[in-house]
Amino acid sequence: MKFAQYDEVKLIKIINQKVMTKKGWGYRDPEVGDIATIIEIYSNPEVAYHLECNDENGATAWDLMVIPDDIELKTT
Repeated sequence: MKFAQYDEVKLIKIINQKVMTKKGWGYRDPEVGDIATIIEIYSNPEVAYHLECNDENGATAWDLMVIPDDIELKTT
């Protein structure tokens, strides 16, 4: 599936848990069911997504970069 910058996506599967527990910004690790925004899409040397998930108060719950092999996303 192709995504665009600023798409809102739902995290539906974590394939590589090790990547998801590397602390980026925020106060917790990503969880299945989280809604995040694609801040940036990189293509070199491979496709990667910079994702940010905010809580109901607007605080950053988590913010990190992942490759498609590490996660499964769908648009909301």
